[in-house]
Parts: sequence; structure tokens; C-alpha cells
Amino acid sequence: SQFTRSHWSNTFKSQIICIPLFSVEEVNSTLKQSCSLNMSEIVTVVRPVEQKGLGRLLKVAELMPKHTIKAFGISREEMQCFGDVPNNLECYKYASTENIYLENSIFILLSKWEGLSIATLEAMNHGLICVCTSVGAIADHLDHQKEFLIPSVDDDTVAKLLVEKI
Repeated sequence: SQFTRSHWSNTFKSQIICIPLFSVEEVNSTLKQSCSLNMSEIVTVVRPVEQKGLGRLLKVAELMPKHTIKAFGISREEMQCFGDVPNNLECYKYASTENIYLENSIFILLSKWEGLSIATLEAMNHGLICVCTSVGAIADHLDHQKEFLIPSVDDDTVAKLLVEKI
């Protein structure tokens, strides 16, 4: 045959990866040392529309004064249309998507209704803890994190449930 062991070895040499074996304890220890979850900062990606649950977001910010909540996709002026904006709620109209997820540990989505939230999928892909209202297809994609789903009820209840989860 024209494909010898030497051919396959040379062809795939750069694509072969050696994965060392570690115990679960060693992996967990390494992860704890290398991962620094910033639990005092929370991120969300929204548009200035009622559907995104901005009233809920304002209530969450009021209930969590020691946390910084960063809302991307909305200016402070736009947010003020939905109520008084607490000082711990930072609004950014424009931002690099990559930086949003790389610099944060917790993502929240408080939508009243939603199809499939691309922002939630991006946050999950970057390893953020996602706490979301159980609307649309979000529940299907957070099935491994069911404990982080919040029923989409009235704004006060959603805000209180989110605070309990975090």
C-alpha cells in the first residue's frame, strides 16, 4: 500500500496532541488557582426595549448595591427611560463583544420573552455563569444549568429570585 506507517506519522505529526493524565483533584486544584471568578460584577447585553426586562434590571441593581452591573447595548440616557438608574448600573452603548465576556464571570438575561438569545449562547461559550429568565429557547440551552433559570413572572419576583441565585 502507498500509505505506510511513516506516511501517516509524518502527515499527522503536527496534529497529534498528547494529553497528560491528571487526577480529578489535581485538575480542580489547578482550576481554582487559575480561575478568578469576579462575582461582584455582573454583565448583560440588552437593547432599549421593554422586551429585554429593563425594569427588572433596574430592580436587580437596587437590590444588589455592592455589585457592579454592566449593561452593554444601551446608554445611560436610554436606560433612564425605564426608571431611575442606580450608580452601580453602568451602561455602555458600544463595546467589543469579546471584551464583554472575557472580563466578566456572571451573565444575566432578564427578558420577558425571547426566541433564542445569541448573547446567552456567547456568554455560555466563554464560560460565564448564566442566570436567565426561562423564556423561549433559553431553557433548552441551559438544560445543564437548570438551577440558574428563573421563571418569568412579575418584575419584583424576578429581581428577588435573581439575587437569591447569585
